[in-house]
Amino acid sequence: GEAMDVCDAAGEAGAVDSWDELKKADIYVVSAGKPRTADMTRQELYGFNAGVCEPIFRRMAELNPEAHAIVVTNPSDEIAGLGKKYLKNIITSGSILDANRARIVFGRPVGLAGTHSRRELIGLTPAEEQLASKYHGRAAEIISLKGCTQWGVAAEICALVEKIENKK
Repeated sequence: GEAMDVCDAAGEAGAVDSWDELKKADIYVVSAGKPRTADMTRQELYGFNAGVCEPIFRRMAELNPEAHAIVVTNPSDEIAGLGKKYLKNIITSGSILDANRARIVFGRPVGLAGTHSRRELIGLTPAEEQLASKYHGRAAEIISLKGCTQWGVAAEICALVEKIENKK
């Protein structure tokens, strides 16, 4: 269903019904598992989502070990680390989204370090330091207001797929 929804958004066919059809894929987007709720940290998700994603990574490695995998499942950096046991071309989502969130909260581009789960903000003024909690709580606020975050993530996935495709 997720693949079909993404295809509809992209305006292109591509959803498949079986694992065997995925052998042809150059890029996999891993969004399996349980979503984060507003009262949950990304780290709290790891145990459950790792159990869901590890067999998927194993199967992807059997099908096409040279394919790229974009990990959306939270905590994305930690789940990507698990995927690296099976695949060599792993990309995590979150950096573009985090940069966009920072630009919205601080009104300018902000230096980012660390991981999506543990993002550090670099070069903030003392006044901007007061807004750091607003930045760090933005995803939880969106989730509490509408139940999930999807459009920022979707835009980032599209940008990452485009960058991978343009390198070919």
